[in-house]
Amino acid sequence: MENTPKHTLPYIMAAQAQKHVTHNEALRALDALIQLSVKSRTEAIPPADPQEGDAYLVTANGQGDWLEHDGWFAAYQDGAWAFHRPKPGWLVWVEDESQLLVHGTDEFHELFDLLVGGIKTLQNLTLLGVNATADASNPFAVAAGKCLFNHAGSDQRIVINKASEGNTASLVFQDNWSGRAEFGLAGEDDFSIKVSADGSTFLTALRVDRTTGIVSLPQADFATGTAINLLPDSGRMGSGGDGIAVSGFQFPSYFETHNSAATAAAGQFINDNSDYGGASGTLSGYIRELTDKIKHASNRRYGLEYWACEVTAGSGTGDAVIVDNQAYYRALGAKPGPGLATHTFHCHVKAIDNSVVIARSVAGMTLFINGVQPAEDAIIDATDGWVSVMIRWQFTAWEHDGHVPPYFDVHCGQAGDRFLFACPALLAGRHSLGPKQGVLVSDQLVEFGP
Repeated sequence: MENTPKHTLPYIMAAQAQKHVTHNEALRALDALIQLSVKSRTEAIPPADPQEGDAYLVTANGQGDWLEHDGWFAAYQDGAWAFHRPKPGWLVWVEDESQLLVHGTDEFHELFDLLVGGIKTLQNLTLLGVNATADASNPFAVAAGKCLFNHAGSDQRIVINKASEGNTASLVFQDNWSGRAEFGLAGEDDFSIKVSADGSTFLTALRVDRTTGIVSLPQADFATGTAINLLPDSGRMGSGGDGIAVSGFQFPSYFETHNSAATAAAGQFINDNSDYGGASGTLSGYIRELTDKIKHASNRRYGLEYWACEVTAGSGTGDAVIVDNQAYYRALGAKPGPGLATHTFHCHVKAIDNSVVIARSVAGMTLFINGVQPAEDAIIDATDGWVSVMIRWQFTAWEHDGHVPPYFDVHCGQAGDRFLFACPALLAGRHSLGPKQGVLVSDQLVEFGP
C-alpha cells in the first residue's frame, strides 16, 4: 500500500530516493485538508490571480484547471491547483456564506439544516430567542411581525396557567414597553379587562364573575336600566325641600351607629353655589373636594342638594375586625331588614384622622373600592381622599330568606377617629355605580320631577 486509506497521503517507501519529496507532498495535503476552509462553493472557473493557500469547492461544470473536478476540493499550492475528492464526514467552512458544511455520501449539506431537521424534541431549555435575545425575565422572546399557532389536524388551544388565585395569568398589550391593556386572571380568579393611560395605574373596565358568569362594568358611571334608589331620602340626608333643595341635616334612619359613635353634619352641596359662579352659598372644603371628584367641571354650580355626614368613633370595642394585625371597631352600619335576593349599594367615604376599614359582613358580598375589588376587607387611608365604595350581594331564590344583612359596615381603629360618608344609594339588582356616581334619586323624589 503506497497511500493512506482515508486521505490518500503518500507513504515513504523503503529504500525510496528523495524521501523529502514524498514527505512534503503529504504535508501539503494535510495543510489543505486539516481545518478545511474555502472562499466559496459557487465558482466554476478558477480565479485569475489566486493566492497561495486559497481553496474552493468546485461547483458544477468546472472549467479550465478545474475541468472534471466538479464537487472536489481545490487548493492552490506551490503555484498549481491540487485536488481532493471529499469523503463522508468532512467539515468545511465557507467564508463568503459564513456557513459550515458537512459532506454526506455524495455532496455537501449545511450542517445547521441537518441538525434542526433531525431534532424532534427539545426539553428543558432555559432560554430561547427567535430573532431576539432571551433573558431571565423573558426566557422566551420573539421579535417578529406575525406569529402563527396552527392546528395539527383539529383543535388549537393556548393555555396560560398560574400557581394560585392571588397570582396572575394574563395577556398585556404595551405601547413602547408601557402597558395599556391587560386581560385575563389578574391577581384573582375572575376574568377581567383592564386599561391604563400610563402603564402603572390600571382600571378594571370589565369583570366576569367566575361563579355566576355575570358581567360587571366597575368604571361605569351609571346605574343600569331604570334604577331607583331604595333609600327614601335619595341618600341626601336632609329634611324637607322642594325636590332640589334640602334644609337641615338629618341622620338617616336606614343607618345606625355602634360603640357610642357620634354623628354630625359635614357640609352641604348647595344648588347655585358661589364656588362655581352662583350666589346661593359657599361649599365646605369636604363638599368641594367631593364635587370636583363626581361632577363635570361645567356642572358643579347646580344640582340636587345633599349633606355629607361626619362620624366620630366612640370608646366601645364591640364587633371588632382584625386587618393587618390591628383591631378596628364598628362605628357605622346599615340596618338589616327585608329585601330582595340581589342588591347593590354605593356611597363615597373619606377617612379624616386615621385609616378606617370597610368590612364585608357576610359571605356572598362583593366589595369594590374605586372600581377595584380588594382581596379582603378594604382599608381607606386618610390620604386617599373621597373613595367610591360599591357593595353587591347576590343569592339565589333558594338561598335567600327575604332578609337583607347589614350590608355596609365602617370600622375605626380608636376612639375619636373621624370619617365622612355621602350620597348613599341602595338599588335592587346588579348595577355598576362608578367613582363618579353622585346622588341617585328615589321614587319619592321622582314624583317631584317635571
